[in-house]
Amino acid sequence: MNDPSFWHRNARSGAPEVQDQAHFTGSVDPMAADPQGLVAIGRAVIVAAMSHLRRSFESRPAARAKSRGDYVTAMDLAIEDLIAAEVLRARPYDAVVGEEGTSREGITGIEWIIDPIDGTLQFLRAEAGFVISLAARRGQQVLAAVVGDPVSGAVFWSAHGIGSYRDGLRLHGPAPADPSDAIVSTGFASSPLARKQQAEIVGRLSEFTRHVRVFGSAGYEMCRLAAGSVDAYVETSLALWDALPGAAIAAQAGCQVEILEQPDRGYTVIAAPPDLYRPLRSIVLPLVTAAAP
Repeated sequence: MNDPSFWHRNARSGAPEVQDQAHFTGSVDPMAADPQGLVAIGRAVIVAAMSHLRRSFESRPAARAKSRGDYVTAMDLAIEDLIAAEVLRARPYDAVVGEEGTSREGITGIEWIIDPIDGTLQFLRAEAGFVISLAARRGQQVLAAVVGDPVSGAVFWSAHGIGSYRDGLRLHGPAPADPSDAIVSTGFASSPLARKQQAEIVGRLSEFTRHVRVFGSAGYEMCRLAAGSVDAYVETSLALWDALPGAAIAAQAGCQVEILEQPDRGYTVIAAPPDLYRPLRSIVLPLVTAAAP
């Protein structure tokens, strides 16, 4: 599907249109670490970024390859710059890191992690399934996460201890499912070596589940899990900005989530409701650890 008008046909009616500069309501303490305050900033920033991106839908974006199968566009860079600038406008003493090179140290203990377009290939091909992702963490604990779907206009978000939401709707993850009835979503990396391992995992999962499917990027898939559209999510060879925002939203929706870091192989995410998590982990983990150098 390579039709720019696709965006306008599929954009959600009434999706928020704002200026590129984010608008915050209420006071902001630039040193505080309140999850509600952080997620309010993140939501405003992501809505502004989605608005900026949607205005580009009429033109085909130019891209260059970072590596085989991994692309970056001018829009990736512009969105990352916009998000970083708006976060630092609200919280000038925080650290910020982004996929496309943003790296700024802070003094508050809060670090913001940006994935400006998670699913650049879908964006380039004018297909649904890409998102804009942002998370704020203190140490290893994610305090706030926001994932915006520019095609539908939906904003998924979570705040630590408060839960996960799609816009204003509380999310509770999927209903309990037996592994043999489960639909598991996954994804494939750009590296041929990583894809070989992922294909082995998919083959093994297919023996024990109803379906293994790929709908979109990592953040998109984990938000679908939080919303109950799929029963579980497994993917290997992710970057931190791919994994963290969506994983936090799935976890706050009631899913059990494990993020396993492997040197030189990125991050593996296993996410599912508690009843499905253990059998899923028992299938996936031996394959992942066996492939480790």
